[in-house]
Amino acid sequence: MKEEIWKTIEDFDWFEVSNYGRVRSKDRIYINSKNKTYHKKGQILKLCKQTDKYGYSQIMVHFWYKGKEHRLLVHRLVAKAFIPNPNNFNQINHKDEDSTNNYFENLEWCDCFYNIHYGKTIERRSKSKCRKIDVFDKNHNFIETINSAIEASKKYNVSRGYISTSCKNGTIAKEYYFKKH
Repeated sequence: MKEEIWKTIEDFDWFEVSNYGRVRSKDRIYINSKNKTYHKKGQILKLCKQTDKYGYSQIMVHFWYKGKEHRLLVHRLVAKAFIPNPNNFNQINHKDEDSTNNYFENLEWCDCFYNIHYGKTIERRSKSKCRKIDVFDKNHNFIETINSAIEASKKYNVSRGYISTSCKNGTIAKEYYFKKH
């Protein structure tokens, strides 16, 4: 097991990130408005898991710095501190496809195309976007539940745009009403 190495976070000199994906504040001395000196001991910060609209989990850190709240993605902090980026790529891939594993050897800089097509990403995203659709006739009588808007579009010969509008606004689309589960 490799030694944990800490580096100062760029633009946030009171904080450090480790090659293991942990974040901590540094020990520091500050003077308040009454000219009293305080010693503030550094500590490991609590990380939180957040899920985006595609069902992709991300680890974030929240902290206050110079009077402002900051919310930063930990994998970006680790990559910036520990992984060279000679091609100036703007995305980071998790090699094991576990977006909560922010160990530096699990991360790599990449472009959008590579990131989208890596491993099972497309399959995972398509599953997260599929939502069952209930179909109703023009008198609001339930007809059936369909696995996705794509299937409903094909079966009822209604564009996905009309289905989406019907789901959002409760409007009729070619003799049918659609509602997302």
